[in-house]
This record gives sequence, C-alpha cells and structure tokens, in this order.
Amino acid sequence: MAGIGTFKLIKLYQYTVAKDVTGNNTETEALRFRTFAEVKDGGGSLGSDHSHNTLSNEKTFKIRYRPDWNIGTKWKIKYFGKMYGITSIERINEKRFNWLIRAEG
Repeated sequence: MAGIGTFKLIKLYQYTVAKDVTGNNTETEALRFRTFAEVKDGGGSLGSDHSHNTLSNEKTFKIRYRPDWNIGTKWKIKYFGKMYGITSIERINEKRFNWLIRAEG
C-alpha cells in the first residue's frame, strides 16, 4: 500500500460536459489535483435495480482544506484504480483535515 502512514494517494478528476463540433454533448475528465487522504471503508451493499443486482461500495476521504480548490459533486476520486463519485462534502473542524468527502464506487 502506497502512502505515508495511514494516508493514501488519491486523484481528483473534474468532469465537464461540452458540445463538440457536431453539436453532441461530450463528457470530458481532467485530472485536477493529487493529494493524500485518510481513507475509511464504509462497507458495501447489494441491491436490486429494475431486476438487476447492483453492488455499491462507500468510502470516506478526509483531506486538508485548500481555499483554491473548488471541489463539487460533479468531481470524482480515483483511489487504487477505481473511480468513486462524490456524494457529499462536509467541512469539519479538525486540526489537520477540514474536508470530509463521502463517495460511492
């Protein structure tokens, strides 16, 4: 496992939708930031959606607040090769970490 102690490397990608030359909407991803985070596994669940089995996996990422970062729910986190969609972002009042990000993959 790569990282410093309990911190793991994560990458933050921003997804944007733009029109191409033919007028179709295209989704593009851009790597914006790399940082270290404290990652906690929230467990997974098995569900059924329209007669299809679905698996969800929730993780919680604690990262240091940066005033120049404008992270939103249209962003995704890549952690150990898997993409996680951000579901919520909270400001927490701790000494080292100020953002608590919940994501599902």
